[in-house]
Amino acid sequence: MTLKNVGLVLGLTAISFSGMAQKNKVVDAALEFDKISGHMAAGDYESARSVAKTAKEYIDESYEYAKMNPTEKKIDKVYWYRGKIYTALVNMDITINATTPEKINAEEITEYINTAISAYDEGYDLASKYKKDIETSAKYTAGIMSFMANTLYEAGEYGDAGEAFEMAGKCFSAIDILDSNYYYNAGLSYRNAKMYAEGARAFEVLAEAGYRGATGAVLAASCYSGAKNFEKAHATLDAAEKKFPGNLDILKQRVDVYLAQEDDEAAMKALDDAIAADPKNPVLYYSIGSIQMKLENFEEAEKALMTSLELDGSNVNTQYQLGALLYNWSGVLAVEAKNLPLGDPNVSKLEQKSDEKMKAAIKYLEMYLESEPNDKYVLDNLYKAHYKQGNEEKSKEYKERLNSL
Repeated sequence: MTLKNVGLVLGLTAISFSGMAQKNKVVDAALEFDKISGHMAAGDYESARSVAKTAKEYIDESYEYAKMNPTEKKIDKVYWYRGKIYTALVNMDITINATTPEKINAEEITEYINTAISAYDEGYDLASKYKKDIETSAKYTAGIMSFMANTLYEAGEYGDAGEAFEMAGKCFSAIDILDSNYYYNAGLSYRNAKMYAEGARAFEVLAEAGYRGATGAVLAASCYSGAKNFEKAHATLDAAEKKFPGNLDILKQRVDVYLAQEDDEAAMKALDDAIAADPKNPVLYYSIGSIQMKLENFEEAEKALMTSLELDGSNVNTQYQLGALLYNWSGVLAVEAKNLPLGDPNVSKLEQKSDEKMKAAIKYLEMYLESEPNDKYVLDNLYKAHYKQGNEEKSKEYKERLNSL
């Protein structure tokens, strides 16, 4: 044999030995995994970390083997243990650093949980013998993430709470179960954190599943609107409307999206559709009044806000809005009267109307103040309004209340 041929033979031998060395090490991983809880219970965290890292190395090798041998008997055990070991790594980190949460590696935890979820997802699809075991472990992982999510939420860490809730939901999705509560809580948490794109992603899961009718789609559209992705917001509502035609929640959310777009004309049309479906809804009339107020259509604004207040007389937002509208309208009328030529017969009419609107403004602002007695802006306006009306005693009363705050 020539030296060249000898080299070729050695190379083939090396390849052959390499192939023989590759095997399923899930048993080795399982043996190391079983040691973790004992070390943790004894407070020997260094030993626990050591065996956990060894278990991770073994299961990572087994995972590569499983990908190449998907039909081998009991191969689903690899995916089951991969999910369990990566979950254990997360649980260990949280437990060890319970009193020093700043030491927790959030990025690593996210990576490990996502790895566990992927393992459950892949393993569940091909599982036979260990299907129930994968289900149990996926639910256990979801429980850990749920505990973390609730703790984060109570601490006001809404963005991180949203991520943890979403991961808990994905654990169940991996075993073909939709846990709507986790995705709902994830969406709300993200929305509280003003992470609207992430909130929309969580709510979209509910929308696709038809969660509580159109509720999932409406919530998703709300978040898309918050993220200024108005095209997606309308597309989500369009898809929901095909499934739930005439749904009032969809109509009302459509109004909110147009209002966020500052498309007053489209919002008014959507409001008309919503009122046709729900003619006794005070919130819809409040929205009409607010839009008309913005456009300085005072007559239409007053009519809509009065209707809203008639339907719900205790609504402080409507009380304030109506009071503010009438207060501003009175000022506009006073300026119009002042700008008319001396002796114009319309001067007295405008002054009288201005006085009427100011008296009405005082009525509704005082009504509002019964529920919100420390609103400085309203106290200031009432002090000025009574002064203009020549009611010095009431003006002084509101001035003193304002100064005492």
